Amino acid sequence: MRHLFVAAALLLVSPVVRADPTTGPWEHVRTDEGITVHRRKVEGFDLHEFRGRGVIDAPMSKVLGVLSDSARRPMWMERCVRAWSVEKVSDTTQIEYNRTKGTWPVSDRDVVVIGRTSFDVARREVRIDFRNTTSAKVPEQDGAVRIPYLRGHWILQPRNGGRSTFIEYQAHADPSGSIPTFLVNLVSRTLPYKTLVGLREQVKRTQYPEIERKLAERTEYAAIMTTAAANP
Repeated sequence: MRHLFVAAALLLVSPVVRADPTTGPWEHVRTDEGITVHRRKVEGFDLHEFRGRGVIDAPMSKVLGVLSDSARRPMWMERCVRAWSVEKVSDTTQIEYNRTKGTWPVSDRDVVVIGRTSFDVARREVRIDFRNTTSAKVPEQDGAVRIPYLRGHWILQPRNGGRSTFIEYQAHADPSGSIPTFLVNLVSRTLPYKTLVGLREQVKRTQYPEIERKLAERTEYAAIMTTAAANP
């Protein structure tokens, strides 16, 4: 497996660490094309935390291949205009850079991300946790405001005997600076929805045989898929 939108600790300054903030209840935002979006208020933040859920008509290995391909992320992730892999540490740890297009009068935002991929056989899922960090390899970029706080995850579970994938995309960020109210609402309504729609299309366009081979060789992943096939 090449890199799974995950990260680690080499060449890094310690990431921004904050106590988990108090959150409100989830509020339903929209359901379209089988994708459901929720958001919730977070104490001390202007932006809501959002969550998008849906099913992708592809096995988990193909979805993980797309998530690992940072260079092509602008092709499908909503408002992502630049992305690259900064440092691969292991099969399950990676440092990445992402830049998000701003909407006037808000400037672009960017972030260096770390995270970790874990395989939970009991829950039959692959989970990718990510959060912001700093890296000497990625100084601040012209025209972009560096995001000081980001946390989130991807959760993938096999469906339909492993032929399809349930996916959850959840994220919360402090974008730094003042954000107009209309953009707060726009982000929580459109970003998770359009990102999952884009991901659905991207799995049809790309192939990752090497990632699929390495996943099949991983004991935990093989156990998850074996269980899924036996319990469609």
